[in-house]
Amino acid sequence: MRGQTGIELMVFIGILLVVFVVFMAVANTKREDVERDVGILSAKQVVETASSHINSAVSVGDGYHATFLLPVTLQNGVSYTLQFVPGNQRVYIQWEEKEWSSPILTSNIHDCTGACNPFAVGENTVENKGGEIWISN
Repeated sequence: MRGQTGIELMVFIGILLVVFVVFMAVANTKREDVERDVGILSAKQVVETASSHINSAVSVGDGYHATFLLPVTLQNGVSYTLQFVPGNQRVYIQWEEKEWSSPILTSNIHDCTGACNPFAVGENTVENKGGEIWISN
């Protein structure tokens, strides 16, 4: 009888171990999904911040002046780059071989005739001077 109880205990522990391993594998997959989603949401927030300030400068018109901050990295610690492409009237963000963009209302950005990066990490200033958008940092 004791031998049978020992075998049953070992089978029970084995089943618990299998359940634990499966649970940990699923939990790890979900954690990776959450980290990826945090990066995507953070990137969208950064590019939306930049594009909304440009759009506000266009909408308000001459004399608009605002300052905003861009983070050093995305919330998941990943570095990024922002780029403006005048022909597309979009601001692009690139990170970890991913890209997202946000539309803007103008292609009239001072000193940007081709793809350029007028933004910097930290404080940025957007101004509308006679219909031309100036971005400085």
